[in-house]
Amino acid sequence: MAYLPNETFLQLAKQIQETKKPVTITPRTLLAYFGAESRRVHVLWWVNKALDDNKLKTVPSYENEYFDAPIDLVSSDVSLSKKEKPLKNYENIILKIKILKAANKNVVSIPKEASLEKAMTLMMLNNFSQLPVMQKPDSRAEVKEMISWQSIGKAFASGINSRVVKDYTTEATTISYDESLLKAVEIIRSKEVVIVRKEDNMVSGLVTMTDLAEEFFSSSEPFFLIGEIEGILREIITDTFTLDELSEITKDKKEIGAVSELTFADYIALLRKGNNWERINLPIDKAIFTERLDEIREIRNDFMHFNAENMEVAEKNKLKQTADFMRETFVKKK
Repeated sequence: MAYLPNETFLQLAKQIQETKKPVTITPRTLLAYFGAESRRVHVLWWVNKALDDNKLKTVPSYENEYFDAPIDLVSSDVSLSKKEKPLKNYENIILKIKILKAANKNVVSIPKEASLEKAMTLMMLNNFSQLPVMQKPDSRAEVKEMISWQSIGKAFASGINSRVVKDYTTEATTISYDESLLKAVEIIRSKEVVIVRKEDNMVSGLVTMTDLAEEFFSSSEPFFLIGEIEGILREIITDTFTLDELSEITKDKKEIGAVSELTFADYIALLRKGNNWERINLPIDKAIFTERLDEIREIRNDFMHFNAENMEVAEKNKLKQTADFMRETFVKKK
C-alpha cells in the first residue's frame, strides 16, 4: 500500500521552501498527512521519500520522538546543529523515557511555603500520590523536593505537627528526557517517582510506578490477546485433528510432532481444507471466521516486528473482539 502525502502536506512544503520558516507539528500530525496512524517501517519509507522529494526534514526526527511532541518541519537546506543531528540507527532502537505519555504531561506543583492543607487538597482533587515542590509555577524552576502521602504519613508518625509543606518533603529524583526506558524503570522502581527534564532544563513530566503499569499494560495487551487467540486455535485443532493431518497441511509435508509447530497460516489452511470445518461442529460461517483469522495473522505478523505504539486502534479493537468471540464460542463449548 502506498502512503502518499495529502494536499495539506504539499501546501506546507511549498510554504516552507518559499519562506524558509519552520512549521511546528507533531509526529502524529505528520503521519496523518499520509493517512497513517503508526510509525511502521513501510509507513516511514513513504514519509521519508516524500520528505526527500520535497526537500524537507523534521527537527528533531519524527521517528523517535513522543507521538504528540512538537517537532519542526523545516527545509533540508537548513543546517542542523550538533544537538539536532540525526541519531545513528542503533540509537533509534533504544527506547527512551520520552516515549511515555506521563513524561510529556504538564506538572502540577506547589511552593514549599504553602500550607499542608493546600498540598493535600491538590493531591485529592487530582488523584495524585505526590507533588513536586517548586517555588514558581515555572517548568524550568529548580525541583529538589517532593511531597507525598507517604512523606506526610512518615512525618506525622515521627511527631511533626507543622502545617507547612516544607516540613513534609523528601528528596526529588530527576532524570533526562532521553534516558533509556529500561534504566528509567529501574530508577522509578527504587524511587517510586521521577521528574523528567529536557535538555533545556524544562520539566516535561512526572513518571510514577502507576504510570509505568498503565503504559506497559497498554503495550503488552496485544501480546496477551494474540496469545489467547492462538492458544484457543491450538486447542481446537488438537481436539479435532491428528498429527498426520497436521503434517499434510504444511507446504513440504514435514512430520509434525505438535500443533505449536504450525504457523498461523497453517491453522487457517487447515480449517479451510475439505470438510475440516464441519468437524468442529459449530454454527459459524467458515468464510467469515477464517477471513477474520487471516486479518489477525497480518496484525500478528506486523506487531511482532514493531512496538505497541505501531498498533492502530482499529487493530487492537479487532484483537479484543476476536478474543472475546473465541472465548465465548469455543471455550464455553468445551
